[in-house]
Amino acid sequence: MRQMVRYESASAGPSAATRDTAHGVARDISEGGLSLRTPTPLRRGEILRLHVPLPGGPTSVPIRSEVLWTKEEEGGFSSGLQFLA
Repeated sequence: MRQMVRYESASAGPSAATRDTAHGVARDISEGGLSLRTPTPLRRGEILRLHVPLPGGPTSVPIRSEVLWTKEEEGGFSSGLQFLA
């Protein structure tokens, strides 16, 4: 699976970095999380709000997730995200 998704920081508090909405490519989605390829690195422990588009329309589903790991790859970064309830 490869799906373009929007994401933004959902971390709260004064130490949270301000992040505009950005785009990445979701890969390897499972019941508990997914891999997200991004042009910039994500921080371990960061809470993100993903906006995953639904098929056939402009509607998206918001999903909260936590960054578990990030590694640099050729042309960008890959991060492992765990879905949060």
